[in-house]
Amino acid sequence: RIAPIMAGAHVIMRDFQYVNASERNRWAFVRLSLESFAEFPSDSPITSIELANLLRMLCPDFPLELVENTALLCGESDEHPFHTFLDATLMRFYYAEFFDRTAEVFSTCDTRSTGSVNRNVLLLTLRQMARRTTCTCPPKYIFDQVFDDVSKLGSFEGIGQPSDVQLLEMQSALLRAPAMYEKLNSIGDPMAGSLISTPTRHKPPAGGAANLKADQREAHTSPGTPTGKGARKPTPVKQMATMRKLSVTKR
Repeated sequence: RIAPIMAGAHVIMRDFQYVNASERNRWAFVRLSLESFAEFPSDSPITSIELANLLRMLCPDFPLELVENTALLCGESDEHPFHTFLDATLMRFYYAEFFDRTAEVFSTCDTRSTGSVNRNVLLLTLRQMARRTTCTCPPKYIFDQVFDDVSKLGSFEGIGQPSDVQLLEMQSALLRAPAMYEKLNSIGDPMAGSLISTPTRHKPPAGGAANLKADQREAHTSPGTPTGKGARKPTPVKQMATMRKLSVTKR
């Protein structure tokens, strides 16, 4: 039983409650998803429902709501480039509790229920939250990147004062921040260091909250993937598809 856990395969076809139960499991699912869909065309457009259905090949009850929330943070389009959308969804999943905590902080700071908060007050409160929380967080300097990004945009859609920030604007900037991806680029298994190999480099989505542009993405192959004449190991999705075909043939 130890071998599947070391390889990260213990989360395949498990329900969302199990996949989301620990940081180790979330990390394993992120790695599994990247390897499984590595060969999909990077810029091919995909909708929320289509992406959720693909992720449900690995986790049968992966929540559509999480994918739809990510799409909202990515922009107003019904479709987004595949790998850009996949990366953003996996980050939203891995740091789900962190995103929830930032929403709670925003609500606390919005004392007048206007939907906008002074960015300096919000920044200070978020930093205090990050020091106290025990949830999985990106590097603390992410807030500097986020509010530098937000300050370039000005007041979101012209609502509130130039120094104000809205929740959607802040969380969209979080999803674009390089620090959101740097942690996953620099670690293997976050609980044990070397048990799970690090997937290839993540790239943060580019562009504004309402205009997500695709970045050219490096191939998502694990460091141990055979090269040259050696056959490439089939991804879990391909393995499942092969097993289903064999099952039908036997019948």
